[in-house]
Amino acid sequence: NSKHQQLGVLVATQEGFNQLFSTFPGAASFSVSSVADEPAGWEINTIQIGPIHDDYTALGDSYSSGEGTRDFPWSQSQGTQCDTGPLAWPVQMADAQNSSGLNGKLTIGPKTLIACQGEVTGNLDLPRISDGEKVSEVQQLRNYVTKHHAPPDLVTLTIGGNDVDFSGILKDCFLGGAEVCLHVVSSLDDMVTNDSGPLIFKLIRAYHAVKSAAGG
Repeated sequence: NSKHQQLGVLVATQEGFNQLFSTFPGAASFSVSSVADEPAGWEINTIQIGPIHDDYTALGDSYSSGEGTRDFPWSQSQGTQCDTGPLAWPVQMADAQNSSGLNGKLTIGPKTLIACQGEVTGNLDLPRISDGEKVSEVQQLRNYVTKHHAPPDLVTLTIGGNDVDFSGILKDCFLGGAEVCLHVVSSLDDMVTNDSGPLIFKLIRAYHAVKSAAGG
């Protein structure tokens, strides 16, 4: 890059014509460090600069799946009740990035929006059988890495709301008024840090599991 830091290496794996595509952001120059013997010699024919394509995988619960959109064609086509679709916020975030004019394109679709409504922190590595999920979210991430021989360029995770009964809190606040709501919300600190099996430790384990599955 402009600071003379090496961003990566591209390797031609066969004789004859090779097409090499660089997705290293910020690359300012390149050099050829070694060339195998070719009877007819070699040349660099075409250099084309284009947008960076970043594969994006979104894990988690209904915050990511798109529960509030009431439009779930992706999960329906997969035979699950995970409630995923093209209006989910990870897709909207990718669309906003792609239309911003900035160099880079986030790619997410039915196979990489793997969040599932109702997911809880301790079960990310267990399939939600009740919702028709046959492979857990973490295992789906591992499968992506195995298939592509590399992790996704971006992974996001929303988790923990169901652990603290987020829907129940909303119900209490809506029906019970301000006093009830403040009492319920004030108890959240204990639920996260002090109760039996505190959520904070479950979150740490979940983050480590996702990082490990992504090859980190």
